[in-house]
Amino acid sequence: MDKDEITFKGKKDEITVILPERPDFSALKTMLSEKLAGAADFFGDTPLKVNFSGRELSESERAELTEIMSAREAASGESGGEKSETAGAGKEGKPDGLRKKEKRAKKASEEQRRLPKVKPPRHSLYEFTSRSDALFCRSSVRGGQQLRHDGSIVVLGDVNPGAEIVAGGSVIILGFLKGMVHAGCRGDGGAFVAALSFLPTQVRIAALITFIPPSKKGSSEKPAIAYIENGEICIAPLMT
Repeated sequence: MDKDEITFKGKKDEITVILPERPDFSALKTMLSEKLAGAADFFGDTPLKVNFSGRELSESERAELTEIMSAREAASGESGGEKSETAGAGKEGKPDGLRKKEKRAKKASEEQRRLPKVKPPRHSLYEFTSRSDALFCRSSVRGGQQLRHDGSIVVLGDVNPGAEIVAGGSVIILGFLKGMVHAGCRGDGGAFVAALSFLPTQVRIAALITFIPPSKKGSSEKPAIAYIENGEICIAPLMT
């Protein structure tokens, strides 16, 4: 490397300008301007931070060199064959990096639209798909408490005896269900109730209601799902 030349060293978000010691400051500024004019492709997306090394600089000298570096961004070619305002910018004046990100986002959006629309099974745990539709309760529901929501409800805990869950959509309980649950309370016959341990005092779906006799509760301690089929509530084991 020639010790009388200016060199650039770049990192992820900064660039170091290594300055020669010999030239006087006026010549150094000219050298920097010429170096920048021939190194536009080196910068690509404009670095966020500029450092100078190789020689001692006063604050005023450092400020002048920084101004020259900043002017590189705003400089526009006054002759017809020169580049437009920002080094590395496209026809619309956008930096190359931004244009590439926009292209990738557009391509991803187009690929997403081309994906086949998959309709979930009628009574699967994926029946309610909108995150905004679901209310997540991150604790158990104690006896005497009532949890109501116009959409679906997911309880990350138990529903204890004397507790009530009333949902406009489906209800999923990741724990013991020992209280009362009413799913599809606004008439949604496609709603369901699922629990990891199915021991409810009462289950309602839309306008239908069912009880589990004490003699059959022992067989419902495993994961199960309740749903409407042929005009009645059916309870079936969940696959685990």
